[in-house]
Amino acid sequence: MLDVRGIKKVYESKDRTVEAVRDLTFTLQAGELACLVGPSGCGKTTLLKIMSGLLEPTSGEVLMEGDRVEGPPPGMAVVFQEYGRSLFPG
Repeated sequence: MLDVRGIKKVYESKDRTVEAVRDLTFTLQAGELACLVGPSGCGKTTLLKIMSGLLEPTSGEVLMEGDRVEGPPPGMAVVFQEYGRSLFPG
């Protein structure tokens, strides 16, 4: 159902380069459950944004049900940890 193939994401600025995700590959079958666990700054949110089509990888690809993810797939919803700030102006 979900294939993550060779995902790499590099953020570049004029001052520095940060490799957020490096050569990540895995497959999830329909009905499988997976968790992303790691310390702050290790690339969890970057990976989720790539898998949901909200962020383009530097290299690699994500396939959902055999189709390349190039934007948010129909029927997908993403709820961010700090969603309250996105929904209600402060």
